[in-house]
Amino acid sequence: MTKSRRAIDDKAFLWRIPDVVVHPGAFVAVLGEHPADIKLLMGMLSGLTEPAGGVLRIGGTAAEDMSRAERARLRAEKMGFLFREPQLLPELSVLQNVKLPQKFVRTSDQQAAQRGQALLERLGLNYLLSKGVADLTPFEGQLVALARALVNRPVIILADEPTAALTRDEEERFLSMLREVCEEEQVAVLLGTTQARLASHGEDTVRLPVPTAESSPVTQETTSARDLFSDLYEAEISPLLRPLTPFLDFVVKPLLYTAIVAIVIVFLTFFGLRMAGIGQAGQSVDLGRAVTRSVGESADFLSGLMRGDPGTYYGSPRFFYWYRDTERPIIDGVVRTLDKSLGLLLFSMALGALIGVPLGLVAALARHRRFS
Repeated sequence: MTKSRRAIDDKAFLWRIPDVVVHPGAFVAVLGEHPADIKLLMGMLSGLTEPAGGVLRIGGTAAEDMSRAERARLRAEKMGFLFREPQLLPELSVLQNVKLPQKFVRTSDQQAAQRGQALLERLGLNYLLSKGVADLTPFEGQLVALARALVNRPVIILADEPTAALTRDEEERFLSMLREVCEEEQVAVLLGTTQARLASHGEDTVRLPVPTAESSPVTQETTSARDLFSDLYEAEISPLLRPLTPFLDFVVKPLLYTAIVAIVIVFLTFFGLRMAGIGQAGQSVDLGRAVTRSVGESADFLSGLMRGDPGTYYGSPRFFYWYRDTERPIIDGVVRTLDKSLGLLLFSMALGALIGVPLGLVAALARHRRFS
């Protein structure tokens, strides 16, 4: 497989992966000079990074020309993953973390629990079944991650230096366990590493070639565990939503955001008017009561607005109970004051654009994540 890379001097070159073949139950290491090269290798082999060319077969399935959704399905069914950090979800128990990939292959919860418990017992971790992630040592965390990688019975595990945070003794124990369990399950292991001593654990070692030009470092993004698993398996429903994506992004979402902002503005308006009235009358403030009444007034106003009736207002304030002004439709007041407020409205829109557009661009460039 190949990937186009750009060097520090801005010259492009082709980064080529040597041919790699890993048979069921075999343990093969790929030794590289830079962690970024290992990351790029694992990205291409998993289908998360688009290669420039080449051939990729996973369990006999041609993966190089698959769609994004098909690659996600292939990852869920035939591939397991080990990372430098265990990437466990802190809000889930150990067993729930191990079961997580099972939901992407439509396994029942009972079957997932049985499979997860069996793997944890095989790895000597049955005492951790209901414990939280925060209680785990780094070694235990990586063993839990190994159980998670095996839970879907993959044909291969892609491991990106999973012993990086372990001591030398823990490193030996983990790699021995990894090799032993994968031989039992007939799962191939491809270990990417920059450490020669780790590569020596493999039956065979493939060396990444030294690039002909000095390449610029690959940007390392900080990825949360949930984002990571979303990237790996998220295409479960995306084929159904893809035709609707432009409509959702450019119509539904802006309208939803506008509606939320409008509701907040309406509430703040009624709340501000009520607080101003209380202050003008010199009364003591009951904040809870003021908020409750403002919510009620806002709901009444919005329900009327949905029926096409924005309501009425009094032309002059009623300071005394014997003074009464005639009610006027709000729409008349809007028309009468539009010329006075139009300039302020345009100025506020320009100011909002001046501040909002650069902030939006910075946010978009900083992180390409779902909620960025």
